[in-house]
Amino acid sequence: MSIKEVADKIGTGVRVVRNAEQGKPTTSVVIYMALLWAYDLLQAVDDLANPLRDEVGLRLIEAKKPKRSQLEILHLFFRRRLYMFEQNRRILHPKLYEYRFRIWHKA
Repeated sequence: MSIKEVADKIGTGVRVVRNAEQGKPTTSVVIYMALLWAYDLLQAVDDLANPLRDEVGLRLIEAKKPKRSQLEILHLFFRRRLYMFEQNRRILHPKLYEYRFRIWHKA
């Protein structure tokens, strides 16, 4: 396919197609996409912006994830609160705590 035929197919001038083939930085991305379409190479563009194939983006998302789940954080929070409650109860009511400890932890 000649440059003139390609330019007619994508609806632009010969100079624009020549500039794209020379790699001029002023050439629009639209021209490159039209050339890929004209050369029947557009299927490779499907993976260009596929987020599932973006390894760097997936690593960044993985790094931003919390190390612990929300459920685990809540569990640790309430465990700590229960521990503090038991510590205060032992200080305030040592006899009651000893009685409960014996019932709960029979060996």
